[in-house]
Amino acid sequence: METVVKKLFKIVIAGLGALSLTSCAWLTDYFAGTDNVDPPAELVEFKPDINITERWYLDVDEGSKNQNLQVALTDKTAFVVDYKGFLTAIDPDTGTAKWSRKTGIRVKSGPVHSEGVLYLGTPEAELVAVSAEKGDELWRTSLSSEVLALPTVTFDKVIVRMSDGRVTAVNKADGRPVWTYKRRQPLLSLRGVSRPVAKAGQVLVGLDDGHLVSLAEEDGQITWDKAVTIPRGSTELQRMVDIDADPVVDQGVVYVASYNGKLSAITQSSGQPMWSRDLSIFAGVTIAGSRLFVVDDQDHIWAIDRRTGASYWKQDMLHARRLGAPVVVGDHVLVADLEGYIHAFDVSDGHLSDRKRIDDSGIASMRVLSDTRFVALGRSGEVTMLEILKETR
Repeated sequence: METVVKKLFKIVIAGLGALSLTSCAWLTDYFAGTDNVDPPAELVEFKPDINITERWYLDVDEGSKNQNLQVALTDKTAFVVDYKGFLTAIDPDTGTAKWSRKTGIRVKSGPVHSEGVLYLGTPEAELVAVSAEKGDELWRTSLSSEVLALPTVTFDKVIVRMSDGRVTAVNKADGRPVWTYKRRQPLLSLRGVSRPVAKAGQVLVGLDDGHLVSLAEEDGQITWDKAVTIPRGSTELQRMVDIDADPVVDQGVVYVASYNGKLSAITQSSGQPMWSRDLSIFAGVTIAGSRLFVVDDQDHIWAIDRRTGASYWKQDMLHARRLGAPVVVGDHVLVADLEGYIHAFDVSDGHLSDRKRIDDSGIASMRVLSDTRFVALGRSGEVTMLEILKETR
């Protein structure tokens, strides 16, 4: 009976996991049987000291439907695709559509651009490469399960992480599989996986068992394996330590965070720990200068010294508003919430500088263009270019 119950838990987690880009702290309360799940914090009045201004928007598709979709950027073009495979190329300066195409590909993750090619992961366990010139299909390859994370492209490979936890590298030219890394999955895990990070011949992968592994990009062999977080607790739910936030690598250091666990800094070359602190993180890690910015499982935003792990500031005014991963645009860290608001906080002290509502359905992702401009992909299918102006309204 216990095994059946645990399997049912996993199925329910997977079903609820469509919220994979938002905070999941409420899941713990739900499965614990409590009735006091925190409501989203009310938005407070404030005096803005910047102005998030809309430069253009374009309604290009039928929306993300909670897939892991993003805007792929080049110097001259922005690409966006909906879950039905409707692909659009956009002029990022004017917001006009250069061309659109129905590819017929159901999309789970992407697009990711590299050297004139767009890579798309599908729920049918395929990786598909299409031309960035007109959207023509170049090749597709079958994998072991649906591609949840954005593909990672290197000099000659495309590396993908699937829902079954496997990591596969395929040849960039034709999609031919080169190597696969697989590891036994925990019985219970959150819906979602972190994106592999490729750097200096290594592929760094955060796993659902709380481990960070370094694989050789050439053949997929393990070069080191570090337990970032040790599962604790008497129930499977309490012992979930998924690394679903993408690891970040900078200056030879890997910054990695887990749910129900720790935020850690680890040397890239050997996997040796530099520092760690207890902090449960699901949404993501972002670096700007000497600071890390993270959103914890209570939807509190932290600014942390990347050298020591000490806190600069913590902002809890968006408690339980199911925030996405933070991005840094110039002097401000931005987060999007469940109601489609984008909130901008000053990086120096964490005060709220401005907010702007973009899409009532929520924000699927944000991409940084410059120190003042960024693009947001709404879940209803709108792409919006925004600029941060220093002058007040």
